[in-house]
Amino acid sequence: MTDEPHQRRSADRIYTPLRTTYRVMIGIIIGVNVVMGTYIAVSLYAIQQWRVEIAGLQSEIRGLRETDVEIKRAASIRLDVIEHTLFGDVLVKLDTKATAAPNRVETWQLNRDKELRNRLQRLEEWRLKMERR
Repeated sequence: MTDEPHQRRSADRIYTPLRTTYRVMIGIIIGVNVVMGTYIAVSLYAIQQWRVEIAGLQSEIRGLRETDVEIKRAASIRLDVIEHTLFGDVLVKLDTKATAAPNRVETWQLNRDKELRNRLQRLEEWRLKMERR
């Protein structure tokens, strides 16, 4: 019986450093898990914030595009008004000139072109007639 406390002390000498090492290793594992969990949580939070920011920027881009279309439409209307103010008389004169009767030179040119077409057609018919013989 006297050996029992002695054996216990020797066993304690062997197992106590192992227990301490085991406890330190468990503490390190728990610490690494806490750090990794915190890192993952912060990463997920950052990703969510990026998604929210991207959604906000996309809606802002849509709004800017709509505003751009409205500005272009208003500028187009203003330019049309300016064009009709500056060149309205010229455009009207050009349209009326197209419907006006041709002058003497234009009439002569039209008649000459018609006569040349008729001559060419008659020559072509004569050539075909000669080829058939």
